[in-house]
Amino acid sequence: MKVTKKRTKFFLLLFFFFVFSVIGTGAIAEETDSRGKFLINSPKNPPIPPPLIERKKLKTTDTILSTVLAVDEDGNKIFTASLWKDGCTPTASKMVLDLLSFGALTEEVRAKTKISSGEHYADYSLPIETGHLLADNSEADWAVNGVAHQPNCLADYMETSKSISGLSYGWTYTNMIGIGLPQYVKSITDSKWKVEVISYHFFSEFRDIVCREIDAGKPLLASVYIEGDGHTIAIVGYNTFNDEYICFDTWYQNMRYVKFESSILYNFSLRSIETVTVIPISTPKPPNPEEKSKSPHFLSGVIYPLLLNKK
Repeated sequence: MKVTKKRTKFFLLLFFFFVFSVIGTGAIAEETDSRGKFLINSPKNPPIPPPLIERKKLKTTDTILSTVLAVDEDGNKIFTASLWKDGCTPTASKMVLDLLSFGALTEEVRAKTKISSGEHYADYSLPIETGHLLADNSEADWAVNGVAHQPNCLADYMETSKSISGLSYGWTYTNMIGIGLPQYVKSITDSKWKVEVISYHFFSEFRDIVCREIDAGKPLLASVYIEGDGHTIAIVGYNTFNDEYICFDTWYQNMRYVKFESSILYNFSLRSIETVTVIPISTPKPPNPEEKSKSPHFLSGVIYPLLLNKK
């Protein structure tokens, strides 16, 4: 009798472990590649968004980036949210770069930033899958030249939709945010700006990180769960009174208010957060041949020992 109970308990635990491990990786186990990287974006093209409950006016407890609310002399909003184009990750990244361009990057950079391009769509998006993964048009070119076309947009640098990497239309690996975004900014700014991306994966940190970055005037990227799949959004504010974060979800041009939630079964629950920092790269001054080299180790014929900085 005791053995039977133990076996029953063992199989129940095994069953629940299997169920939650599948849910926790985006509901479909095949949606991780051999390296175990989780995919973000839905295979639908574009995915059907959850309904948005619009807030007609801001609350006094809302803390939102001033760049989101800024208007021009005619009263028109300067910032316009980008809508889903060939992938949520490049779309959300475009919004983050747009918002950063008001403070750090220049308007010229904002004008240059492209989510996708005709070359990207032709090479990596087509044919668009309705079920299993299909080889995209680039694979023949990859076999011959090693590349279909020179990268020219966010979706290219983030390797969105590349079937040779095991990606269906609109899908992106999470690790490519930290790789592709800095490379893209470097390419369109002639290496004058550096972008640093830091990923956080512990829910206990999310509230503090969101508040800290927004208070510093910086938008964030975040990976969330949508109906069991992964999705990328741009976080632009928070409301501590209601325990909410405020975001653009790439589907609507109005802001979405979402409760901070730890349950993976809840739509828009945060899975990871990426902070984005833009740093100008200063050009080093050319050496002055007239300036004599001064050594701190020699003075009046006395040799001083070299000291190591131990701080």
